[in-house]
Amino acid sequence: MTKLQKGIITAGLILFSAGFACVSYLLEYGVVKMIRYFLLGYTLAYLAGVDAEKRIVPNKSILILLVLRVVLFVPEALLYPGYLGSFLLSSFAGAACGMAVLLFGNVICRNGMGAGDIKLFGVIGFYLGPDAVLAVMLGALLFAAIYSAGKLAGKKISLKDEIPFVPFVFAGFIAASLLGV
Repeated sequence: MTKLQKGIITAGLILFSAGFACVSYLLEYGVVKMIRYFLLGYTLAYLAGVDAEKRIVPNKSILILLVLRVVLFVPEALLYPGYLGSFLLSSFAGAACGMAVLLFGNVICRNGMGAGDIKLFGVIGFYLGPDAVLAVMLGALLFAAIYSAGKLAGKKISLKDEIPFVPFVFAGFIAASLLGV
């Protein structure tokens, strides 16, 4: 990973940390929701670096994120006992939505998306729910399209070249979380 890529990821973490702390305060998010977002944000930053360098999303990281989200259902159930069903429904609907949209796109684009990216969006949906996972996805696709268009215009890449997608997922997550989605 280049110094520029490390610098961009670090700047993204700083922007996310400071910005999301303000958004959390203004929108009066609960502690568990803040933990979920920070856990997901910092892990996405790590995975953005791994994907930029190795072009892979490790299954181990996805599994750890999944287990941690399941563990976070316990404090949510204790703090908001009447809402556990809603939390579970939102989480499973978000996971299904995140994976289904990318799987559909993968079929249309003939394997244009890596399996790790698809699984990652399932976990992001499990953390955030269906509305927020779609917002993250829209942001990620928009940032990736702008980047790719610039690289294509500068003849730095061709239409057949692959780009790491998780850095754009991280950027989409930052944008969505700062907008309070």
